[in-house]
Amino acid sequence: MRSLFKLDRANANVKVTNYTTRVILIRHGRSTFNERKLYQGSSDLSVLTEQGWQTATQVGQFLKNERVDAIYTSPLKRVQQTVEAMLGTLPYTPSLCVQPGLREIDLQRWEGQSFQFVQDTYTTDYQCWKQRPHEFELVPDGIHSLETSNLNISSLNNAEENTRYCSSKPMFPSARSI
Repeated sequence: MRSLFKLDRANANVKVTNYTTRVILIRHGRSTFNERKLYQGSSDLSVLTEQGWQTATQVGQFLKNERVDAIYTSPLKRVQQTVEAMLGTLPYTPSLCVQPGLREIDLQRWEGQSFQFVQDTYTTDYQCWKQRPHEFELVPDGIHSLETSNLNISSLNNAEENTRYCSSKPMFPSARSI
């Protein structure tokens, strides 16, 4: 909770006004890769299924009576589609902030592969990812998952600073209108 002190000059009193910021995390709706049981990572080949669109619309309906000042989102297509479906139900348009640092972890050679194939082919890496995610690393050209997590947290921590890159209008490269 953040407090803002205001000086009431007429009465020589100091007022303390409390501001609370609530963060609501929403995962993208069901995607084509989810349906096919394929790893997505930061690949942008996966899009929402009909069920994904419906679920995202339901989330928007749930939030329509909440005050949402800003939406910070990954640039991935499936995430943009989720936000688009949610916004279609809101009676207002919050500020939209596309943050590249909020992309999902880059799973490189796992992306587009089936869950079973990855478990069978990359057994040691897979076990590490499931049992010791803080040690997980894809090599030789991998990005350590802890580094990616820190980047994502940093993106949220710098949200106020990054507001200048936000828009009050929808920014979706999708054919579906809102």
